[in-house]
Amino acid sequence: ALLDAATLAVFDIADGNFVLVPIDTKGTAEGAAAAAEEAVSAGVKLVIGPVFSESVSAAAPSILDAGLNMLAFSNNRAVSEPGVYLSGLSPEAQIERVVTYAAGRGLRRIGVLVPPGPFGLRVTDALRGAAASGGMEVTRIQEYGNSPDEIAASVRTISDYDDRRAALLQQRKELEGREDEGSRRALARLEILETIGPVPFDALLVAASGPELINAAAQLGNYDIDTKRTRILGMSDWIAEDTGREPSLVGAWFATPPVRAAEDFAVKFRNMYEAPPPAIAASAYDLVALAAILGSQEGGPRFDRETLTSETGFAGVGGLFRLRDNGLSERSLEVREVRQRGSRVIDKARESFENLTN
Repeated sequence: ALLDAATLAVFDIADGNFVLVPIDTKGTAEGAAAAAEEAVSAGVKLVIGPVFSESVSAAAPSILDAGLNMLAFSNNRAVSEPGVYLSGLSPEAQIERVVTYAAGRGLRRIGVLVPPGPFGLRVTDALRGAAASGGMEVTRIQEYGNSPDEIAASVRTISDYDDRRAALLQQRKELEGREDEGSRRALARLEILETIGPVPFDALLVAASGPELINAAAQLGNYDIDTKRTRILGMSDWIAEDTGREPSLVGAWFATPPVRAAEDFAVKFRNMYEAPPPAIAASAYDLVALAAILGSQEGGPRFDRETLTSETGFAGVGGLFRLRDNGLSERSLEVREVRQRGSRVIDKARESFENLTN
């Protein structure tokens, strides 16, 4: 699919002097290192790929030693450096965008459900940074396991369910011994409640997708997290899922590259190859299109770092993006709200990087 998208970009953008040289990395670090040496020997002027962070690390030395630059598909910030530019959409970028939006809408306390391991740590660190910038307090951080029972236990813990349940039972007990009308009415109101007191956050970031997301969403109501009062925040891959089939996720917010542009690309890709493109295909198209444009500059190709890291950025089918001096990329993301069917834009992506601080 990556090569298909790259080929499509060549057909659409490149002139007759542009040559795309596909080299197979075999999906391994060793294969990526060998492919990098082959690319240098072939006399390429710019390297696009590879995908995985281990492969990026393995390929980078040969590319940089040859004075070339690499546009990789990874989103792992640990492998970025000057000359090794990452185009992958990072969890940090998604979280910064949606948390900043939430803070701007008056939400002040946030909790997070994260998987264990490196990804969970990245999400947690990103949340802390975004929350601090937006004046929010991170009140709960809770890891979840893979099984439904483990996920249920995590939701129970993060919601302070047991303490809130105990507080309700205590109030009921105190009122049961009273005979006055006010106490009887208060007791009647408590009889229909499961807990009393608010959950310890007014926004909850759920860093999950697939079965884990569905299981977590199903438990929100079970442990008395009222999603009419608590805003659920999510990740960009929710766009590819039927997220709204879970009632507790309707109204949730998440950040993603502009969907309209990606949909137009998907139609073009499907018409050409009779199959839908995977999400990463848009990045392949954009990077090859960028290379084709820079390769046809008056006076010759411009693949130098200064040109690649232009402050104005580049408009692609995956939205506006720019490469930074440190190897990271910055993308203009929109914020969407989950509906029963699909989602809708509630805050548009920026159309330029002007007036943004670096």
